[in-house]
Amino acid sequence: MRKPKKSKKNLKELGNKQSDSNFNRINFKDADVENLYLKIKVGSFNDFGWLLENYKNFKNISREQELKIISDAKEGRMEAKIILVSLVFPYIIKMYRTMLNLKGEYWDYISEGVAASLEAINRYDLNKYNVRFSTYATYWIYHSLIKNTYHDTTVKVPLSIYSEYTRFIKAYNQYIQKYNQKPTISELIEYTFGDEVKNKIKKEYPELSEQDDIFKKFYKKEIDELKEKYSRIMGFISLRTEVSLQDFRFSDSNRTVEEYVEDKYYDEPETDFNQKKIKSDIIKTVMNFLDDEEKIIVLEYYGLLDNNSKTLDQIKDIIFSVFGKKYSKERIRQKLKAANHKLRKY
Repeated sequence: MRKPKKSKKNLKELGNKQSDSNFNRINFKDADVENLYLKIKVGSFNDFGWLLENYKNFKNISREQELKIISDAKEGRMEAKIILVSLVFPYIIKMYRTMLNLKGEYWDYISEGVAASLEAINRYDLNKYNVRFSTYATYWIYHSLIKNTYHDTTVKVPLSIYSEYTRFIKAYNQYIQKYNQKPTISELIEYTFGDEVKNKIKKEYPELSEQDDIFKKFYKKEIDELKEKYSRIMGFISLRTEVSLQDFRFSDSNRTVEEYVEDKYYDEPETDFNQKKIKSDIIKTVMNFLDDEEKIIVLEYYGLLDNNSKTLDQIKDIIFSVFGKKYSKERIRQKLKAANHKLRKY
């Protein structure tokens, strides 16, 4: 006698049961969180110092303990919520300190971040996500603060890209003064980092000389890696093209970065202001014209969130942890291309 076929509905229910069983397989008796709850410090929300103390006490909890705490928090246990908020609180502080032109009250921004972390607790799916809570929550916090930041016309954005390439800008100006011509990216990379790379190779391989083929091979590899790194950064702000995300232009002019940077060996106050203005306009365009997935892809690929450019594989994992969507590396590449194409219109 044939066994009856399982309907799609039954298969779906089975999948849900399997997910539940994977979660329940964790032995929460081994995750001794009750002792952790006894160590919690509680204070006034007019002073968040106690949250930082909790962070120091709980930052090294195990994954099993964290899962139990998340489960308790989703059921409404206040001690569990305090621990989870404490684990992401330093990020809220860091985010606030890296924002520009803040006119709101300090406590307003911090409270917004705390509220976002509580929202992340509600959204965290124990049966779906295999990432630490802090990884998941920081993206909700980031987007909440950005949304709050762009609620009015004042542009306040994280400063990251210029700290990465300030040295690049100075070297660019030096190169023009020395050779009386504008360098290509390749020329500028070698001019900026050539001696540094050579010294590094000599230190690691003292038996090699600059004339050796293997020395030249190591040198080329290091330079190529630097080219890739800075080319991605300059994909937003090019020394030789319009100030843009690809073809994005300011509404008041078609000026290039060269026109914003003083032709000197040091940064003038005007230069610093203009750099922040460029950065602000770029971020504002991203936040206004891209959907949530595209925002994360663009911000992470170009390193605007934490000054650390992510690979397509890393972004794929981030998208899954935030939205629960599984994309291939190629699909992320397509979405990045589509986002850049969309930004060209503005």
